[in-house]
Amino acid sequence: MIAVFGSANIDLVLEAERIPRPGETVAARRLFSRYPGGKGANQAIAAARLGAEVSFFGKVGDDGYGSDLLRTLSDDGIDVASVVRAEFHSGIALITVSPEGENAIVYLAGANGSIDRSYVDSVIDRLASAEILLLQLEVPLPAIAYLLESLPEGRPLVILDPAPARDISSRRGRFTRRSAGPSSPDPSLR
Repeated sequence: MIAVFGSANIDLVLEAERIPRPGETVAARRLFSRYPGGKGANQAIAAARLGAEVSFFGKVGDDGYGSDLLRTLSDDGIDVASVVRAEFHSGIALITVSPEGENAIVYLAGANGSIDRSYVDSVIDRLASAEILLLQLEVPLPAIAYLLESLPEGRPLVILDPAPARDISSRRGRFTRRSAGPSSPDPSLR
């Protein structure tokens, strides 16, 4: 099983003639679109569509967007039994796209921002039983660091997509597993 621990958002997209500059208003060229998204949900859907057995771990809001996100994940055959409905809104990304495909994104974490140690503790056994664990940086860094510290040695294989770009340099030691094992080429990771 592939476990995906991360974000699920609703993406609100407008196509504009160009990306606005600070303080500028630009008219949209096309009608607004709404898509399920979030780096974690996107990873889960991609893996499921490639035929993998996937379980998603995260939080969505107690709003209509949260219901839409759970339905989208479920419709793709993804296990959402460990997803928690938080008592506030779902994550939202406001995306402006130019005709050339360039974009500007403003992200509001919503329920994703409430992922914490207690949530990790509630799902750690299921995460530890996965063959592969996919992570991204669209949820609170302390939760990701705590998850990595809590996993058993040697399982699962962890793959981190370091997006969106965030400075984790001050957390270097916290973004490693308790032990990388004797085969690690970097002695600081042993």
